Amino acid sequence: MKKLVSLAMALVMLLSFGMIPGAASAEEPVELVFCNWGDGTEQKMFEYVFELFTKENPNVTVKYLYIPYGEYMTKLNTMAASDTMPDMGQMQTENVLLWAENGMYADMSDMFTNGEVAPRLDGNYYYLADGTVAAANYISETCVLFYDKDYTESCGVTVPTRLEDAWTWDEFIDACIKLTRDVNGKHPGEEGFDPENIDVYAVADMDADILAHGNGGGYFSADGREILLDKPETIECVQAVADLMNVYHVAPTPTSRSAIGGGNYPLMTGKVAMHCGGQFCMLWYADYIKSGEINLGTGVLPKFDADATPTNKVWGNPVVVFANSKHPEEAKALAKFFYDNKNLIDCINMGLWMPTEESFYEDTDALKSWIEDSGIRSEEFYGVVEMAKAGYTAVENVLANTVELNSLYSGLMDQVWLGEKTAEDVILNEVMPVLKPVFDEYWADHQ
Repeated sequence: MKKLVSLAMALVMLLSFGMIPGAASAEEPVELVFCNWGDGTEQKMFEYVFELFTKENPNVTVKYLYIPYGEYMTKLNTMAASDTMPDMGQMQTENVLLWAENGMYADMSDMFTNGEVAPRLDGNYYYLADGTVAAANYISETCVLFYDKDYTESCGVTVPTRLEDAWTWDEFIDACIKLTRDVNGKHPGEEGFDPENIDVYAVADMDADILAHGNGGGYFSADGREILLDKPETIECVQAVADLMNVYHVAPTPTSRSAIGGGNYPLMTGKVAMHCGGQFCMLWYADYIKSGEINLGTGVLPKFDADATPTNKVWGNPVVVFANSKHPEEAKALAKFFYDNKNLIDCINMGLWMPTEESFYEDTDALKSWIEDSGIRSEEFYGVVEMAKAGYTAVENVLANTVELNSLYSGLMDQVWLGEKTAEDVILNEVMPVLKPVFDEYWADHQ
């Protein structure tokens, strides 16, 4: 009897210390709070990924904390000040590095350098001033020249869908003139054309910074250490985009664009033939594509001249774990789950996201899985893949104070877009005097 009692006590002790092989103790339940912005569709996408993760990790539940985009950083700053931060979430691109510099994230840098997650396209890493990888995007975006294929074909215009066929700026202007018509059906340059009463604009939302990068300029250098906004090559492109609105009348001014509306799918208004938008616009066009309400084309952006390099910007969003998370290991596991594009393929095929992993741009089967199998992306989308592979890194990925810098010049640049002043006048005489001191001070503090 004494031997039985002793054996029972020994078993109790072994179980309590987890020392019996194969006798794993039940894991404690963990709730992770994940913050994000986005509409109802995007929330459902995230909750779908959470469900996939929790099936593999049944002790973890994920609570979705929705914060409107315009209030996102204000709310996060308030929660940080009151020590009520969520465990993790999606981070707005332009604030990633600033928060990294202030130690707001749990360190996940090894994940991106030791092979723990697959390599990303180059433009998807965020670098601190010392070259350390601070974060990486779990999804990627690039700009697309969306177009209404039925309308463009009716005007005798074929939009290039491969980089090798990209329009030069002069060819782009010629096409835009053919696609623009006033309420009387007249085109710019024709006698009687009425620029005050345009029925269909050729293009909306053209990005001068992207155009300038292909022309040897851009607003900032690729490493974020030099302002290129005042270079002749950049000024030339900024003026060219302004001229679309104010000289050729083939693009709406900011005021007219606001009146047209349409948000992320302006082609559905019937007032725009093409628009330069983030690939994420595919989500909003998806239902119209499936219903046959639009024959959507996806073209490549124009280059400035024959010698210019067709280029594009690559950007996205990272998933970060906040430094004060009470469950950092579980949060990092969920972050790692997001960084495996195979786990996101169903959401990628809804149109909002593009993959970030290099293999999804190189491997034939992987490419097919998110282009041809999506049901919304056509064969033309392989040109978008070319643009993404050739894309440059957004300045937000290498420069932490872009929000402050943008606030200094964006309002002043409105004078250019509205045709009130030339690009050269505004950039050299108004923008640079306020932009350069702040920019130089930043890098003086980050040597």
